[in-house]
Amino acid sequence: MKVDLAGALRRRWYVVLIGLLITPALCFGATRLVGETYEAKAMLVLLPPGASIPKAGNPYLNLGSMQPVVGVLSDSMLSQQTARSVRDVSPTASFTVAPDPATSGAVLIIDVKDTTSAGAARVLKMLTSSAPQELEKLQDAAKTPAKGRITTDLVAQDTKPVASHKKQQRAGLLIAAMGIALTVLVAAFVDGFASRRSRRRGADSSRGARHASESAEIESVEIDDVPTSGVADAASTPEPGREARGEREHPSDSDGFNLEDDRDAALAEFDMQRLSPRG
Repeated sequence: MKVDLAGALRRRWYVVLIGLLITPALCFGATRLVGETYEAKAMLVLLPPGASIPKAGNPYLNLGSMQPVVGVLSDSMLSQQTARSVRDVSPTASFTVAPDPATSGAVLIIDVKDTTSAGAARVLKMLTSSAPQELEKLQDAAKTPAKGRITTDLVAQDTKPVASHKKQQRAGLLIAAMGIALTVLVAAFVDGFASRRSRRRGADSSRGARHASESAEIESVEIDDVPTSGVADAASTPEPGREARGEREHPSDSDGFNLEDDRDAALAEFDMQRLSPRG
């Protein structure tokens, strides 16, 4: 069945108007409910052992050999113990620790997100201080000598978390899309319901008119079918045995004349002629 969506929206403009008024309010409520997200990042570089660096050498030139260590350290910092420590600092905070995909060196990126700026700052500070400790634990477990140990260097850290509105934007866009779609669906449903109801009323009224017309035709046919000729024949037909008894039909019944009245009139005229003086 073809649906005239544009026509339905035009006919049910009041539904569209209500939907367009409610949707922005819902979007605003969704953005307020989600709230802002504060993000803070830090960048750590893993430096090779001093014994592997030649005299007057630059440790940053040998960062390529530290890539496997970065992967091990990031996985170690994503343990349940670290997650519990983060929850103790800020229960609403989330974090990621991963190698920097933009570089080929031993660069570790710590990314913290929280609903408050202070919470994000505290969690970032805790993670940047726990990264060297976690690296030391790994090297202690491997019984690495002091001269062959890898160290970390904090290259960059956000001093103030940055407010991010991405979640609010996503929530607002989602609610807006849902509100518009729901408005269109409700308008189409109301228009279809009203159209079906109108057609049903029209069908009922036409059905009633047709029924009344059929009833009138049936009554007319019944009246036309009444045997009136039989009644007239019965009235004009003499009763059985009447002629046998010597009874004759009165002339007034057959000819429409009354002989007694004619006789009285003739006698009256005769008397008048007799009584009148003869000339």
